[in-house]
Amino acid sequence: LQGRHPEQYPLSLRSQDLWERLPELIGNDCEYDRTGHLYCAFDTDEAERLAKYAKVSRANGIIVDDFDRAALAKRFPYISTKVIAATYSPRDAVANPRLATPATARAAKGLGATIIENCCAAHIEPTGGRFTIKIEDGRQFTATHLVNSAGAWAADLAARFGEPVRLLLQGLLNSLLNPCPILLGRRCRQSMDRSS
Repeated sequence: LQGRHPEQYPLSLRSQDLWERLPELIGNDCEYDRTGHLYCAFDTDEAERLAKYAKVSRANGIIVDDFDRAALAKRFPYISTKVIAATYSPRDAVANPRLATPATARAAKGLGATIIENCCAAHIEPTGGRFTIKIEDGRQFTATHLVNSAGAWAADLAARFGEPVRLLLQGLLNSLLNPCPILLGRRCRQSMDRSS
């Protein structure tokens, strides 16, 4: 919930409600875990920006706690002493996207949705209160609603309708790591054998 433009708060709060009801909605919790999210400030300018952002967030219904250095040391003793202030949203959470995507697709199919993967909408045209979508292989579909969920291509799709949006390119906030056996390449093993 934190880290969003305030205009996104109604949508992000609605999304959070859905994430919290995953087992009921799609039959799988997708490893959803309300972990909370901590934003840290390392200097007074950052601390002031965090405080202002937290105030705006609270005004939009987001629960955000403020921490000064002393409160941080008490609540999060493992945080670096270089952090002088922080904000914490206890409702922020994570889920496993490798489970959420297929579980959501299965639930949608169970409700009658058709999912077409690995295709590009070559042409989309609004006509008479409907959208006509033609995909690259020539198939054509019509719909009363069109949802722009094109991810990295969302700006291109929005521009087709004269609604340009600016995308901010950022690295992932979360990474999913699984343990795996230690593997040494053949060249590395041979080098180790020669040196021993």
